[in-house]
Amino acid sequence: MTPGRSNEVALLGAVMRDGSIYEQAREIVQVESFGWHAYGWAWEACESLHEQGIRIDTITVADELERMGKLAEFCMDGDKTFSGRAALSKIRESGEPRSFLSYAENVQDMAAKRKLDTFLTKCVYWAKNGRRAKDIMQDVTKELSEITLYSAQDEYTVPLSTAVSEAYDWTDAASQGKIVGVNTGFKDLDNILGSLYSGNVYLVAGRPGRGKTAFLLSIARHVGKMLKKRVGLFSLEMGRAQVAQRLIAQEGEVDLNRILRGALTPAEWPCYTHAVEQVASWPIIVNDLSSININQIRQTARKIKASGGLDLIAVDYIQLAESGEKNRERRE
Repeated sequence: MTPGRSNEVALLGAVMRDGSIYEQAREIVQVESFGWHAYGWAWEACESLHEQGIRIDTITVADELERMGKLAEFCMDGDKTFSGRAALSKIRESGEPRSFLSYAENVQDMAAKRKLDTFLTKCVYWAKNGRRAKDIMQDVTKELSEITLYSAQDEYTVPLSTAVSEAYDWTDAASQGKIVGVNTGFKDLDNILGSLYSGNVYLVAGRPGRGKTAFLLSIARHVGKMLKKRVGLFSLEMGRAQVAQRLIAQEGEVDLNRILRGALTPAEWPCYTHAVEQVASWPIIVNDLSSININQIRQTARKIKASGGLDLIAVDYIQLAESGEKNRERRE
């Protein structure tokens, strides 16, 4: 038997011995997770039976494979002695239903490794045949983000007692001044929120044209200018020059329309040039890739943090990053 296939056999055997475990196992393992095509057929048969509400066992899986036209070809990896129903009966002898999660995780793990092996081999080929490193890295980021690994040790599902303990630790650290949020510069809002705390997501909602972008830039300006903290600003609608023009208009208290038209008065030019110097000195990093997605935002934020720290991420606006559709009706 090919190394790593024993878990595939054990998982199928466990499911055919206790069909009730399939409901949870299917959340971890898909048809394409199996390295041996025949085992993938059996898993597909289990999915079909599950959707029909039919009990999963050796007989029903065999019947479903027969309906699929796959039963005659079904055999075990590395052992052609058994085929069809006999092979399924042999598989049923393997696997302990109580250990199905371990089998499922191992099957998924091997599937992920096969994907990595295939893709990284392709990366090596690209690297040796003139493709630019930047393009290779973008593809690597995209491919890796699509590989999802499930673990029975779910770090996001915990007893309330664990959450309570973490809440106490937070309050204790805050009382010692170890946790300091980022204030927005809007006193009334800061009184309500306390501050913008690390790990939290804050959404600004409103109808188009009501000042959401101006509000967001005001916060970024306050954090960068007054607090001297590093801001990652992702602008999916405006280019970086437009973002800079708005910040300059805020800082220099110069009408934005006159800046855009180059129609500044003699008295406004000194204010404008001084604002340009001030804005250029703020620790704000701007990304204006309009087609950026959530995974790319995450990767870019990590790069910004690695290059000098990151205290606040501002996205204008997140709805575009989620869907990639800019021509739909805007409901922000």
